[in-house]
This record gives sequence, structure tokens and C-alpha cells, in this order.
Amino acid sequence: MKTILKTSIITFSFFLMFVILTANHSFAATDTLDATADNTLYESAFGSLSNAKGQYFFTGTTLSNLIRRGVINFNVAASIPPGAVITDVKLELHMSKTISDSRRVKLYRITNPWTEGTSQAFGEEGGGIGSQTSDVTWIHTYYDNVFWSNAGGDYDPNESASTNVDQIGFYTWNSAQMNTDVQNWIDGNSQEYGWIIIGDETDFGTAKRFDSRENSDTALRPKLIITYTFSGIALDLKVLNQGFYDNGIAVSDTFRVNLRSSASPYGIIDSSIAYHNTQSWFVFNNAPTGNYYIEVNQRNSINTWSKLPQSFTAGSTSGYDFTTAKSKAYGDNQVLEGGVATIYSGDVNKDGFVNLADVLIVYNGAVAFQTGYVPGDVNGNNIVDLADILITYNNATAFVTVIKP
Repeated sequence: MKTILKTSIITFSFFLMFVILTANHSFAATDTLDATADNTLYESAFGSLSNAKGQYFFTGTTLSNLIRRGVINFNVAASIPPGAVITDVKLELHMSKTISDSRRVKLYRITNPWTEGTSQAFGEEGGGIGSQTSDVTWIHTYYDNVFWSNAGGDYDPNESASTNVDQIGFYTWNSAQMNTDVQNWIDGNSQEYGWIIIGDETDFGTAKRFDSRENSDTALRPKLIITYTFSGIALDLKVLNQGFYDNGIAVSDTFRVNLRSSASPYGIIDSSIAYHNTQSWFVFNNAPTGNYYIEVNQRNSINTWSKLPQSFTAGSTSGYDFTTAKSKAYGDNQVLEGGVATIYSGDVNKDGFVNLADVLIVYNGAVAFQTGYVPGDVNGNNIVDLADILITYNNATAFVTVIKP
């Protein structure tokens, strides 16, 4: 009896482990990211030097004992889906010129936003060039009217990683703290402003020159290599709402995206909600691998379906862009705004039609001087007025309606 019971327990344990492993659908992935911004902070009391678009950035000190610090960002949240579990992060830089022997070069997490700018130095670029509007400098996060709290950059004093940099070649920074930095950026626990790269500043002539994201040799540009596990379906979706988009500027709002079966009656398999502007991640934790229509739903827009079912794989990422053409929607059910395809606005009561009922809701809201987050605010400016009436009326006269399989 004891032998039978022991065998049953072992069998059940293996079965339970199998269920857990297969239920998680967790997959590992590695993405290599290019830098989205980098520059050098050239020590300057007035922030008069920068080098936004140069081929290099610098760390350490010059022979005249002026400090150089690099700043770099990769915008990882745009490339790695929410819900990913970061398991490894490596920063790879190519050092192309040095006036010193082996020196410790350290990374620290930047704590204030900054902009790369537009300046471009010439020659070896070690002296920088005159700062231009929007450049990051020794004292500015945005030249010439937004400042660091501390000259030389604002950063967490706790080191993220360090490595010895000696002669010309590739160097890698890798640490548990870098994993934590990236995980916090993905999870929204801290704002993503990248890292500051600080060389040996205790001695004269320790400068190291690194190749930047603008370097003419693409193989030498900075790379951030991120390994992570992910157990859902992540959709990188680009979509714009007609009323919330004007002259290249989009107003953010809450969107719900449904994955619908590719076969009749096209039931909802999974849903995801995100605060969306132009391009956002929508993560589905319950949908298995399969082909699904994408349905986009916003508080006062026409629900819009993808042209065709899209293939999705659990544990991986996919992308879809509604904005490139009206034909990216089922039935070409979009409208061009400034040459960009947008989903129709004006279905205020969400019955699938833009008609007189919607016009009346918006009209009554305008007469009552409604403000705030209300369905009748069709253009997202928190005021119900004539502009909202016109959008809704025009779509009603065009008999705009949901088009689906």
C-alpha cells in the first residue's frame, strides 16, 4: 500500500510540474537594441559645448584636466513588451581612441530627462562645438533654458555596472543592477533616461573615445543586448483616432484591443487595455498561439478590425500598423487625415453607427458647456464644442459604421 501511494505521489508531482510548465507558455528571447540618443557632457561652466550628432562620445579627463562624460539612452520600453522578465542585459561599446592605459569606466542610471540635440563637432570631436537649441550639455538637459539639478548630470549614485577599458576594441558592461534598471523601466517603476558613462576622473589624461550611434561604421555603434522571458502575446500596435489626431500630434486616451477568432462568429479570445497615443504595447496573457483579427475600441470611435487575421505566437511579439493605409482596416474602414489613415470618430453611444443619436449627444453636451473626460469630447481636448459636433455630423452624413467579417 505504501509503495502504491509513493508511486502515485511521484506520478502526480511530475504531472503537476508538466501542467505548470505548459500552462506558463514562457519563452526566452534576446533583442539587440540600437541607441536612440547619445552625447558628451563637456565640462563647461556655461554649458557652451556639445556634440549631439558627432561620430563619437567621450569619458574621462583631457590632458588639461577637463572632464568628459557620455550619456546614452536606448528607449527599451518601446522594444521590450510589458510583462517581460529581464534575465540579462549587456551594453556593448567600441572604444576607438585613448590617451591612457586601462581605466575603470562606470555606468550610472540617469534620473532626469534630457535631449540629444542637433550640434555636430568636427575632426576628432574631443573639444566639442558650440551648443545648439535642445542640446544636452554639462549644465543643461535642454540647451539653453532647462538645467540639470547638478552640473555634470543627475544620476543615481549607486553604480549600475563598471568594466576596465584599456586599448582600442569592444567592451561590455553587464551586471545584476543593469537587469534591475531595465526591469524597472519596463515595469514603469522608474522613468527611462538611460545611463551616464563616467571614466576615471581622478587623474589627468584619462580620456577614452567611444563610437556613437551616428558613427559611419554601423558595426561599431552602441548595442544593448537584452535577454528576457515572456509568457503572453505582445502586440506592438500603431493606430490613430481621427478626432484625437491633428497635424502630426495625437492626444492620448485609453484604448481596448480585442483579439478575435478568425472563424465565425469571431468571438473575443482575449483583451488588453493601454493608455495609447500613437504606438503602444498591448499584452494578451490568455490567448494561445493562433490567427486572430485585431479589433480596436476607443470610447467614442468606430470599432475597427484588421484587414485580415494576423498570426500570433505565445511568448513572442508581433506588430501591426493601421496608419499606413486605409486598406489596413477591414473594409478599408478608415479616413485619411493629413495623409495618415485614422479610425473614425463619433460613435459616442457605441452602437456601431455614427448617426443622429450621436450628433444629438454631442450637441447637447456643447449646449451644456460640458468639460472633462466625457464621451461627447470627440477630439480629446476635454471640452465639448462645435469642433466635436462637426466631426460627428460629417461622419453621420457619410453613414460611417462598423465594418467587420
